[in-house]
Amino acid sequence: DIAFSKYEGSLIAEICEGLRPNILKGTATYYTELLTKCWDKDPKERPSAIEIHETIL
Repeated sequence: DIAFSKYEGSLIAEICEGLRPNILKGTATYYTELLTKCWDKDPKERPSAIEIHETIL
């Protein structure tokens, strides 16, 4: 099997339309918040690499 082959080229479009993976129950709040910020449609609202680094470490 090839990863994401079920999407037949539509994966990019679905991501642009808001497709996101489910966040597993029990995931740390700080990580959930970071993921949500990274998924913002407005690139200016997404965290910088420095912010990501500081959050993770």
